[in-house]
Amino acid sequence: MLKTSLTTQLAALKKRNIERFVVALSGGLDSSVLLHALRKWHPELAVRAIHVHHGLQADADRFAVQASALCDALDVQLETVKVTIDPDCGLGPEAAAREARYRVFEDLLAPGDCMLSAHHRDDQAETLLLNLMRG
Repeated sequence: MLKTSLTTQLAALKKRNIERFVVALSGGLDSSVLLHALRKWHPELAVRAIHVHHGLQADADRFAVQASALCDALDVQLETVKVTIDPDCGLGPEAAAREARYRVFEDLLAPGDCMLSAHHRDDQAETLLLNLMRG
């Protein structure tokens, strides 16, 4: 099912003259599976990855190392960008990290690039619940 869904989505995106797919690589399972699937099922695609190191979690350094090892194994160019989150910005740490990620992606994406990110159902449900609680 994953292969069919990914192939269908990529076919639709290719019609938009995409030159390269850029994976938002957190180092977690979701984005790692996405990168693996792209390389295994669509080796003809130009793919690179961006890892944003927020330093917010105790495992942040480990995630950066995992992202680097995965990209080395899959022969994918990786750019790791370390950002500093201001805890007093008024957004909260998660929102501030999201804003920092978006700025990095905007800075590093080139014309013809298409950003891909992966989220499992629990992530989407969590995001919905957080947004509902915020009003």
